[in-house]
Amino acid sequence: MKTLWISIILNVFSFCCFAQSKHTSVWNIGNYVMKFDANSVHIEDNQIFFDKEILYVDAKGKIKLILDYQGQLLNDNFEPINGSEKVGVGDPFVVPVPHNCNFVYFFVGRQYVLIDIQKSEIIGDVVSLKELDNIDEYNFRHFNQILVHHTNCEDVWLIYYDTDIMYKYLITTSGIEYKETIQINRQIENPQNKNLIIHLSNDCNHYTANYLGDSIVCYGDFDRETGNFVRKSEVMIHSRPEVMKTRVLNSLIANDNKTIYYYCESTMEGWIHSNEILSVDIVAGKPDYENVHILYSKIYHRSLYDVSDMFYGNDGNIYVLDDNLRKIFRVIPSPDGKIIVDDAFLNFESEGGTRSENFLADLFSQNPCGENCGCPEMKKPVIICE
Repeated sequence: MKTLWISIILNVFSFCCFAQSKHTSVWNIGNYVMKFDANSVHIEDNQIFFDKEILYVDAKGKIKLILDYQGQLLNDNFEPINGSEKVGVGDPFVVPVPHNCNFVYFFVGRQYVLIDIQKSEIIGDVVSLKELDNIDEYNFRHFNQILVHHTNCEDVWLIYYDTDIMYKYLITTSGIEYKETIQINRQIENPQNKNLIIHLSNDCNHYTANYLGDSIVCYGDFDRETGNFVRKSEVMIHSRPEVMKTRVLNSLIANDNKTIYYYCESTMEGWIHSNEILSVDIVAGKPDYENVHILYSKIYHRSLYDVSDMFYGNDGNIYVLDDNLRKIFRVIPSPDGKIIVDDAFLNFESEGGTRSENFLADLFSQNPCGENCGCPEMKKPVIICE
């Protein structure tokens, strides 16, 4: 087993617990900024983040790390992070160092650096995840990642995956440790697209997965102790008889774990394409694919097949972002059990901005590790005054 380490000296006075909801409270979407509180979302014109991406928001909701479209890392004053010229290009994401939110790991592809947020500088050199070096650049483009806290609420699982394989790492106070490589056994062979998309449930105990633009959908449980996925269902979803093929673009489990929502493009005879949001109820621990509910459907005369995103809002709703349509849908669960789809929530002019994969999955939960401040297992610092 290979292990990669960066040594960090942690001062007990810099200890901070994750105020979960604040980390996902500010999003920039094209020419708008979305700001969440506990009950609502506020939309503002995007004057300063139009050509930038918000990468890190601290536990108080303050923006700390920004990436412009030239690949330049910036601090909250829009000044360059010292040493950021070391960083390459690729899909970026950020992980706070356990026990110290002033240090974050900044990942680009299969490499990462350590950033001191307070000093606004990169510490040390660029480090590579050696286990990923055997993947060529073309195939590595199909890899995504899952980020989620371990059950000890201190360490963080980092899992790279594609349709065939997973590489598992554990981020601790000592560094980044390679754990294992797992081959993925599929029940349905030959998906049309190698881009597998996995989303954890709001409580991170379950997962939903789909192959981008394919009809194959999966559902199962996730173990935060081991970082293992336990598949319970894998089927070809079909929205209704008159549809030739239902292409699933993304999926997400409802906050109460009773329903799965699917964002799809369905193709009918005459090559008419319908943009749809479907739902399937979870019955006795498995999705009931015999009863697919159509929550929203609109016909287009051209294919809208494109990358999309689905994420939990801090206001309790679910949001669907479609770059092709330049639109964000809002899925609103009502107290009487009915689901409302607001397709006029937001229309934006240009794509780009914050994505759900920029965050740890459990940063969308209110208290995934106990009430307010970390886990019961997490010992608070003892301060001795002389």
